[in-house]
Amino acid sequence: MFSGVARATPHIDGELEHDLMTRINRERAARGLDPVRSDASLCALARYHSADMALGRFVAQVSPRAGALAERARAAAGTANARVQVHVAAGTDAAGDALAVSILDPAVRRVGVGIVSDDDGRLFLTELAIAEGTYTAPSHAEPPVESPRMAAFLASVRRAMVAPGRDRVALSR
Repeated sequence: MFSGVARATPHIDGELEHDLMTRINRERAARGLDPVRSDASLCALARYHSADMALGRFVAQVSPRAGALAERARAAAGTANARVQVHVAAGTDAAGDALAVSILDPAVRRVGVGIVSDDDGRLFLTELAIAEGTYTAPSHAEPPVESPRMAAFLASVRRAMVAPGRDRVALSR
């Protein structure tokens, strides 16, 4: 029976996901950090959570349907003790402080990025980062978001997120 409410279809933006991973590793290399690797299980969870946010019209680390994202990320990564960094956002806010901080953590080795858009083209991003060990920024380190280099990085991510003509793949439910 038709309820009069159209069902949204979230679309994976694989091109933007790949672009973001490339930008993250380029920024890490410029700062003398090892690259992160894309983890297939974390990417699948990140995509699922982004689609859940798009369908549920929410932006949060806890899904009303699936629960706490950090706990699900630990299970997907196969570790109970690793430090999980989670960043969720919608629209061009996806390139925010949490994203900048997590990509500069030298203890981060595995990352999952999931970016989907809804039928209106609004983007939903989930980034999951698994860090082995602890990290304390050196006292002489420049704040990641206030540095000109980080500002340029975040601006390039924002521009990429609003660029027209990206390939979109529909998620099946």
